[in-house]
Amino acid sequence: MSSIGNDPGTATIRDLAQRVAQEAADPRYDELRRLWWKHNSLIKDRPMVLCRPVSAWAELVPADSLVSHDPVLRAVERHLRMKLWKVEIADDDVLEPWVELDAVWADPSPYHDMWGPHVELSRTGDRGGTFAYNPAVASEEDFALLRVPDHRIDEPATAVALEKAEEALADILPVRLNRVRRRNFISLGNTASYLFGLDRLLHHMVERPEWVHRMMAFLRDAHLAYFQSAERDGLLARNDYTTFNHLPRYVKDLPQPDFDGTHVRLKDLWAEPENQEFTVVSPAMCEEFLYQYQNPVQAFFGLNAFGCCESHHRKWHLLRQMPNLRMVSVSPWCDLAEAVDEMGDHYALNWRVNPSDIITAMDPAQMRQEIEDGLRIAGHTCINIVYQDIETLKGRPDHLRTWSAVAKEVAARYA
Repeated sequence: MSSIGNDPGTATIRDLAQRVAQEAADPRYDELRRLWWKHNSLIKDRPMVLCRPVSAWAELVPADSLVSHDPVLRAVERHLRMKLWKVEIADDDVLEPWVELDAVWADPSPYHDMWGPHVELSRTGDRGGTFAYNPAVASEEDFALLRVPDHRIDEPATAVALEKAEEALADILPVRLNRVRRRNFISLGNTASYLFGLDRLLHHMVERPEWVHRMMAFLRDAHLAYFQSAERDGLLARNDYTTFNHLPRYVKDLPQPDFDGTHVRLKDLWAEPENQEFTVVSPAMCEEFLYQYQNPVQAFFGLNAFGCCESHHRKWHLLRQMPNLRMVSVSPWCDLAEAVDEMGDHYALNWRVNPSDIITAMDPAQMRQEIEDGLRIAGHTCINIVYQDIETLKGRPDHLRTWSAVAKEVAARYA
């Protein structure tokens, strides 16, 4: 008996899957895998180029464009449409010949509620608008509500979802199941901001430092317990390839030489730690309240790609002390010259151009000038160029392809 019934999206999914399979067979992706492998392994070649629409995916693949009805099939259809958009954008991303699907978690709570107390959000109501976390841990008694997140999978529900996806895809593309929630994202500051509220977290560092130490010690132990139990239960999967909508992670260092080919361990994986909520915090307080707790978690992973939208000004020396650090994000709020000077040839730099400048002008000459200026500063460091954090396309999705073409043309001259 069919698990998907007569869902109207089935034929569309199979058509999209055929197109993805045909595109993914193009030999150019083998060359891109090779170039990313060199880049992530700190073997210099040319700067790599990546475009990540992030919030703008809602404009590229709006919900009302999906024809599937079943929630699982809608997720598969959306994933396939996003893959084909990346083909159109024509950056250096690798189109992998599979579909990714999340498992069904035993605890369906949103991420900010996984740590025990319920977190209320105050929102503006606008798409992409601001919001704030209302303090969920506001008293000594509230600490008793904290708990380690439940990593367990609802296996029967996951089996049903997997069966639906595989039947819809009809052996055209395989399905890769993600069995670890939030993958390998590590941000004790981000989680503490959920639980305390961001403004309270900053105040507590001065007014109630013992609360922050207590929270960070809990989050260190909870992250380790979560990841180690996922490892013990065989839920981990290799991530030294392209995880969709992330930087390709091909690298010579992973998995470890003693990997048995079956049981994936934390030390065989990349992790993605960051410290955005501590951007305005002094280096000394970052070390005291964040890094002494987060670094031990990062140490369990084979490699770390650190950072997101934060500034690292006056904190580069703290990054150099991090265990297993391989890549550092250089956001629009960082000084690229400072990053090159501080991190040198010892790390790959994930240079993120300013999306506001690009989207407001949409001027190829301005795009070219920014990239040329940046690559002159970068010199011979291992650097990739990323255009992301795009909130709106202003009705011009074609500019993503224009930016990618300009960036690749300039990058080729700096090989």
